[in-house]
Amino acid sequence: MKFDACIVGCGPSGALSAEALASRGYKTAIFEEHSTIGVPNHCAGLVSVKGLDRLGITPVEDFIQNKVLGGRIFSPDGDFIEIKDTRHRAYVIDRTSFDRYLVKRAENEGTSLYKNTHVNKL
Repeated sequence: MKFDACIVGCGPSGALSAEALASRGYKTAIFEEHSTIGVPNHCAGLVSVKGLDRLGITPVEDFIQNKVLGGRIFSPDGDFIEIKDTRHRAYVIDRTSFDRYLVKRAENEGTSLYKNTHVNKL
């Protein structure tokens, strides 16, 4: 099979890249070495509201676990500043569900997904 673009790994960057290419008409494939999308989990799962918006990702209940209004930032000596707001500034996400959501979007644009496929050489 021949593709215009091959993406190695279907984390957020790979899935978003595949979606963008496929939506522009390029025959695109993602090759993922694991058999399950999002496993193993590679991230703590805190993303900014503004960041998702800039990427054109609408938060959905499938991957949003909590909404963050503020927090504390600690220095090495234990001092901290506290940030409070009335607007949501970040989301706690389930990274496995988030990765699956993004891959599904790429597939909906026509991307072919090959799981359990290790890429040795290009």
